[in-house]
Amino acid sequence: MKRRYVVGIFIAALILIGNQIFIQYWLAQKKYDAKAINLAGRQRMLSQRINLSFYRLIEGTTTIDTLQNLMEEWKTAHHALLQGSPAIESVEEPEAKVLLLQLSANIDFVDRQLTESDMATASNLSAITENQSTFLRSMDRVVNLLEQESERKLRFIVVTEILLMLLSLTVLTLEVRYIYMPIEKTLNQALLKVKEQSRNKLMAIYESTIDAFLFLNNNLMVQYSNRNAKKFSQTMFSKEVEVGDYLPDAIPTEQRQEMEQHYQQVLASNPVEFEKFDGKYWWQFSLFPVYDERKQIIGIAQNVRDITQRNELIHENRVMAQRLELIAENFPNGSISLIDQDLTILYTNGDGYRKMGVDHQTIVGQSLQSFLSPDLYEQFEQILPDILAGQTVEFKANYQGKYFLNIVQPIPNKINDFSRFILTSTDISQLIEYQNEILDRNQKLEEIAWMQSHKIRGPLSTIMGLVGLMLSEKEEGLNVEYLESLRETCDTLDQVIRRIVKITEPI
Repeated sequence: MKRRYVVGIFIAALILIGNQIFIQYWLAQKKYDAKAINLAGRQRMLSQRINLSFYRLIEGTTTIDTLQNLMEEWKTAHHALLQGSPAIESVEEPEAKVLLLQLSANIDFVDRQLTESDMATASNLSAITENQSTFLRSMDRVVNLLEQESERKLRFIVVTEILLMLLSLTVLTLEVRYIYMPIEKTLNQALLKVKEQSRNKLMAIYESTIDAFLFLNNNLMVQYSNRNAKKFSQTMFSKEVEVGDYLPDAIPTEQRQEMEQHYQQVLASNPVEFEKFDGKYWWQFSLFPVYDERKQIIGIAQNVRDITQRNELIHENRVMAQRLELIAENFPNGSISLIDQDLTILYTNGDGYRKMGVDHQTIVGQSLQSFLSPDLYEQFEQILPDILAGQTVEFKANYQGKYFLNIVQPIPNKINDFSRFILTSTDISQLIEYQNEILDRNQKLEEIAWMQSHKIRGPLSTIMGLVGLMLSEKEEGLNVEYLESLRETCDTLDQVIRRIVKITEPI
């Protein structure tokens, strides 16, 4: 198909190019012919002027130079007709060319008369007049022959153009028949196939959706309904709607007027969306106008969705929020939050917000990512799979210079799916400070015990030993060396005691 298309285009282009070349060539030929005819006509006029100039020369009303100039112009034009010039091509018509060759003798005759001294005689003037009359008659014939040749060329051009036009039409007809029509047919088949595929995909989408879908025309007649629409109509109206049904007839009387008002509103280009409760289920109705290519409304798309579970979830969240409110308003040193699986805060409150000067209402509806540090938010993302799996998670975190103990408790719904969880955050900064103080005291007490067991016991043992030595001496008086050692040991013991006192001062 592609090769045939290229060949067809090539042939059409070739014919158009050939046609243009032909036209331009013959237009140029017509231009040259017109110039030749004009020049031949001028020759007739020049022959008459020369004849008249001879009479005026005898009368003395003109000069020989004027006559010679006319003669040169006459000979130049005759030479152009015979041999051609930059402006025109030579005459090719056989009979006209013969006549022009014969007329050369007439021009030569007049040229000779100009060189004779007695050209002003009556016999010479009579001969010149006869010569010019012969020339004029022959040139009339030449002009007629040239005009006839031009007419033949014109007829040839017209006939050829008609033939080329017919050939072009034939080629175009063949191209349309064997190239463009098959292409159009292929394209139409492809387009139909695409439309069919699109329609099948659209129908598949309508059939696979959990919503009930109906398409109504402007007269509220059902044009299409998916399986769920039939189930819905059976549940809602106790009647299964079919294609071709007038939908308002299937609607209970107490609801019919309201629905018809909604349909008329949609047909006026105003989409409508509302909810209805049938005593057991909540339904969300979405009605939209359907437009064609000209932006004209051709019907109504009606979509009905079961939102019972959603409304129950909203109710549960509202009840849970009320319960959490009672706890959170008096929750000391922290906050309680209800968060969904997308880490969006559904509810939050607590005394911790007031201490931090934060309005908890501004946080509801936001993502944790909007006010947590990147590291802390990443920590939530890491534990989210465990939470959604039903596991309780506990971790500590530093937020704005304070330490919080976070406990995440998942909340199961009716189908035991953990899509929400409660986050309790308790400020444990003071508790950590107490723990650090206790650890510091314990460290100091350990240091005191070590000093008592090592630093004090050593000097005390030394003193006890020196005293024993002094008691065991037989000589009268005290040993000076023993006393000096005893004094040094007492100084050491005094320093240890001072250190213990200094350590225990904060305690």
